[in-house]
Amino acid sequence: MIWTACLSSPRLILGAFLIALFATAPANVQAQTTALFLDSQTGDYIGQGLDYNYTPGQATFQATRSSSTNAITIGVQGATTSDYWNTEFKAAGGAPLAVGAYEGATRAPFATGNGLRIGGMHRGCNELSGRFVVREVVYGSNGTVERFAADFEQLCDNGS
Repeated sequence: MIWTACLSSPRLILGAFLIALFATAPANVQAQTTALFLDSQTGDYIGQGLDYNYTPGQATFQATRSSSTNAITIGVQGATTSDYWNTEFKAAGGAPLAVGAYEGATRAPFATGNGLRIGGMHRGCNELSGRFVVREVVYGSNGTVERFAADFEQLCDNGS
């Protein structure tokens, strides 16, 4: 499922973004997708007004979970060293991420509440505001991220 958000602010970094990471899936469920989809609006500094679509055929994906903050970080590396994205999602109070909406996010890892950080292509925000919705998260028995899907909006420099 890809969600699309249409916002009018030229400072919008990411208008619609779905990141889904499925490391393993039981054989009796529908096929899962590992992908990163980014819809950037015209005038957007981070995405440069372009759309980006990555699957394992074009990029490598790596998910990690912080042992100190429970934040989930997903790195996506494209065909060249400058073709990359880094995402970070963090729940307030260091709680493990769970399915649900996380409003009022500020720049991770510095956020005292919910945290979000999306950057790539040598571009990032100094300050940000945003929100994200975790659609699915599955942790392995050792705490690793096995599956993760989220939609989010990020506004650079606290744009409206």
